[in-house]
Order: sequence, then structure tokens, then C-alpha cells
Amino acid sequence: MQASKQTPLLDLGTQSLLEQYQEDLQKQLLAFASRTFENIYAKQLDNNIAQMMTEELDPSDYELFANCYLIWQIFLKRVKANKTAVTIFYQELRKQQLTQPLLQMVKQWQKAVPSIYEVIEHCNKQTVKIRDILTGSEYTCGMSEEIPPVNSLIIGFLIDIGMRKEFFCFFLDINEKNTVEKVKKELIAFLDGRKDAVIKHYPEIVIKVLQAVRSEEEKKGIAALSESQKLVLDDYLKNVNEVYSKSTHDFIDILWHKFCKKVDPKMKKPEIFTAALEYLAAQIEEDDQATQSVLAKKYQTTSSSLSNKYRQIMDFAKEDVAKYLSLLKKDQEVSAS
Repeated sequence: MQASKQTPLLDLGTQSLLEQYQEDLQKQLLAFASRTFENIYAKQLDNNIAQMMTEELDPSDYELFANCYLIWQIFLKRVKANKTAVTIFYQELRKQQLTQPLLQMVKQWQKAVPSIYEVIEHCNKQTVKIRDILTGSEYTCGMSEEIPPVNSLIIGFLIDIGMRKEFFCFFLDINEKNTVEKVKKELIAFLDGRKDAVIKHYPEIVIKVLQAVRSEEEKKGIAALSESQKLVLDDYLKNVNEVYSKSTHDFIDILWHKFCKKVDPKMKKPEIFTAALEYLAAQIEEDDQATQSVLAKKYQTTSSSLSNKYRQIMDFAKEDVAKYLSLLKKDQEVSAS
């Protein structure tokens, strides 16, 4: 194991100055990069990632993944004169009347690369000791968010804030013990000990982590379903398995678990909810033949009863459905281009 990385000691006044302004400078960098290179970043995300996301990620994770991808681009994608956004931002700051310690701190950010860390110790309420799982290097890290438990995995970009380090803007973490061990083993095998592989394959690593977290949540959700709630989902899949796409079925599956966990709907007539789920799938897939009256007859209920359950589900899931439809549209645009 390598020795802990040490940053040269600064006087307390300088350290305090860095800590006071670092969050504002992070926000400035994020805003500068998003504003200046938005078209480049958006095109890269849409063209190279949309298909992968549609197949492998839950729609509710889209925004989180997109933010992770944006940070990866800011630090590593060369966008102008063979320079990254963080380098161009640093050069812009040099034109302003910024104190030397703050300039030096941002200059160090140009060296930031993503990696995977495990929490090995809680130093205090805002500081942890973490270890890079590939190099064994240890760091003292400030945490502005809630501190993850010891043995958690953290994925993100670590930047210098004077005598300590901190993750740029946010990070992903996994806390469930079994999931942590599984993901750690899979990532070590995938990266094969190569630090540069984390840099190159960071988007794929983020997807693997989000999938692992989602899988853990799904397992908990499935265990929480009642027999009648399971029956609704089983009947839905049995009736439409060959009719609509697998991604839509997966979306309906996750949405139903979330709905049942939060709402715990009454199941006097489960078939009405099955009809409502099929109608939702038909709306997503733009199947004009599967009207409420047709499905009401199929499931031996009334159009008004079906409509009532459908509205109940949509009141809960309107935002998730909108995100999923947006993903489908992006996927179709990419496929057509």
C-alpha cells in the first residue's frame, strides 16, 4: 500500500480563504463550461450515450448520469485549441484580480481525474479517510453532504482544496454491504488494475454503479409486493410480453414497484390495475388500437374504472413517464441520424 498523499501545509488564513471560496469557484466552473460548450457536450451525450442509457438505465437516473457525464467532459474532453474546459476556465481567471492561492487551487483542478474509493475511516463529522481501490493511495477528504458509512464505495472527481481534498460538485456512493462487495469485485476485474481505464470508461463505470443500486432497490421492492400486487404485474407481462418493447416492460415493472411501495393501492379487483398498466404501455408505444374501451372489455371491467386507476397511477408517475418518453425520443433521433 502506498503512503497517504500529503499536501504541503498552508497557513490557517490561506486554508480558510480556499475553503470559503472553493464552492463558488466550482459553481462558476460548472456554469462556464455548460454555457460556453453546451452544444458540444449535448451532442456528445445524445450521440454516444442515449442508446446505452435507454437500454440499461432507469429513466429516473437520466439526470444524475447526465451530470456525471458533464463533469467527465469538463475535466477530460478537449473542446478548444486542444484544451479542456477547466484549463480554459483557469486561463480566464488569470485575467481577473484573483488572489494567488485561489488561482493555484484552480490550477491544481486541471489534474483531476475520476477514480473509485472506499471509505476506511470517519475522521470527524465532515471528514473521512478514503482509499483508491486501484492504487491504494489514501486521502483525507472533506464531505459537504452526509458522510457515507465506512466500507462504502465512492465514485467521482477528487479535487484539491488546500490541505484537504473534496469531490467536485457531487459523487456517487454505494452503501449496501452485499452490493459494495459485488460492485468492487466487478469493477476491479473490468479495470484490470489500469488507472487510465477509469478515465476512459468513466461513463460505463457510472452506469454499472447506477445499475447495481437500481438492482438492489428492485430486489427490496419485489420483496415488499403483496400477492395481489405481484399478480397485477405477472398478468400484465403475460398479456403484452410480445406486443411492446422490453424497455417499456422494464419501465412499467419498476414504476409498479415504486407505486405500490409509496401508495399501497387497494386490490379488490387487481385486473383493473393490470388493464391500467397495459393502457399506459399502449400510450407510451403510441398504440392507438388499445383504447380504454377495448381494454375494459378485455379485462371485463368498465372504461370509467380503468380510467380511474390509470389516473391514479399517472398522478404518481407523471414525471417518470415524461422522462422515459424523452429518452425514447432521443433514442429515435439518434437511430435516425
